[in-house]
Amino acid sequence: RRCVQETAPRYDGLVVSNVRFYNYEQTAVAIYSCSRCNVETHEGANTHQFGKLKFTNVVRRTQFGEPRNDIFQDLDGTLTGNGKGGWVTPQYPHLQVPECKLNSNQYDGLVCSN
Repeated sequence: RRCVQETAPRYDGLVVSNVRFYNYEQTAVAIYSCSRCNVETHEGANTHQFGKLKFTNVVRRTQFGEPRNDIFQDLDGTLTGNGKGGWVTPQYPHLQVPECKLNSNQYDGLVCSN
């Protein structure tokens, strides 16, 4: 059985649209952050946009790799279920605001409404 994962690039600006994810079981992750990032040389956060996604039998939608600084923007609510303008970010104390809820199991971080 083959598993394909969408991995966000090292640089800003990835746009993922009209993609379907099927049968990602407990250990598989549909969207993983930061391809080829190096903790010592990578600076700043990268923002990536997602829209028109469909998840069927997917336990873990996103996971953040080191250095845990990517930001996933949900353009239409299909990533987070929060409606247009939602966000998924790694969990850090300065990001824990009322609009953001921790969801470690499904998103490996904070899910924020607009």
